[in-house]
Amino acid sequence: MLGHIGQFAALAAVLAGIAYGAHMLQHLRHSPEGDPGTVTVSAEGFAKFSPLDAARQSADRGDLDEAITSLSFLLKADPFRADALALRAELRLRQGNSAAALTDLKTALDIEPNAPTNGWLHAVALLAQGMTNEANRSLDRILVRHPSFTPALLERAKLFEAQGKAPEALSAYSTALASDRDNPIALLGQTAMLLQLGRAAEALVELDRGAARKPNDAQMRFLRAGALAVVGRLPEGLAEADECLRLAPAAPKAWLLKGQILAALGKSTDAITSFDEALRLEPSLAAARQARDRIASAPEPSASTKP
Repeated sequence: MLGHIGQFAALAAVLAGIAYGAHMLQHLRHSPEGDPGTVTVSAEGFAKFSPLDAARQSADRGDLDEAITSLSFLLKADPFRADALALRAELRLRQGNSAAALTDLKTALDIEPNAPTNGWLHAVALLAQGMTNEANRSLDRILVRHPSFTPALLERAKLFEAQGKAPEALSAYSTALASDRDNPIALLGQTAMLLQLGRAAEALVELDRGAARKPNDAQMRFLRAGALAVVGRLPEGLAEADECLRLAPAAPKAWLLKGQILAALGKSTDAITSFDEALRLEPSLAAARQARDRIASAPEPSASTKP
């Protein structure tokens, strides 16, 4: 009945990765070692804190160049601000300049060698440079000192995913979730790995809890739709996919997921419509094109086989 339903698990992992990518700056902005404290009204306080706040505001607006300029101005006056170095490194990573980020992070680690955010971003920069072994060692050092530091656990999980080690990735996500129960990235990653490992029923239990806490989370709805489909609850999966699309109508992979469920339900025409919408939003989405072509090229059922 579920001829190509296994693709749902891969879609889940893709979405979890997208969610993780948006997590980095959010964590840095709220982490203790990335937050210099409360801005004061004194001249000293203004001189110390204003450029860092300005950089964060610029980054929030998407103006990374302006943010980096503000941080460089601050670091020219105070080159030993590890928090400013870490934030500039993170922004440079977002720009794809991992070499410059690595330089900033080495300096930040010289100043604050035990700061977990510095070590975590150092591992991210090393991975961007293709230095996987060094990144693993950096993560090991962080997790020895800070075994519940969520960003490092999530980075370790993503590294395991990239290496095709789903059981190890699941373990890292589960550890992160144990220390931060409401972390959406850990929950999405854990359930994605459960789906990849064929443990859809377990994933569904976690997703039910997550959806109850955050009913308007489109990513949660996406994963839950896939899990429902994998366990054979196709009508419920379709309803959940529709709910995901109500929350995020421009999500191409959600349209792909809906199309796959419709195809599994035998609703070929509606499935093609969903695949077409996925391709309109993301023309390079190969899975949608392949699924559409498979249905379009299927022979019509003969009169004797029609119900």
